[in-house]
Amino acid sequence: MIKKMKVLPDSIPGKGSVLSVVVFFIFVAILNLVFDVQNASWSGSSSNALAEDVFAIGAVFMSTIGMLMGLVAIFKHKDYSIVVGLATILGIVVLLLQD
Repeated sequence: MIKKMKVLPDSIPGKGSVLSVVVFFIFVAILNLVFDVQNASWSGSSSNALAEDVFAIGAVFMSTIGMLMGLVAIFKHKDYSIVVGLATILGIVVLLLQD
């Protein structure tokens, strides 16, 4: 029997998974801004190293939380939505590619 797939999630873990991925992309955007400020020609020191680490760890953490909540939404709550599947796949890819 073919399951009916939706675009947006219905369960609370599914919505949390999507929210975690949105926060992940916000952290990545802020991390890119910090890199740009640090590498600017007028920047005299590299005092943004702590900010880089905090946003990088936060981004990986949010991706991991999104993956775990996505797995709970898919397997426990049977929330078969496309966005939750993409959030879960993104979390797995980030965990596999991190240094």
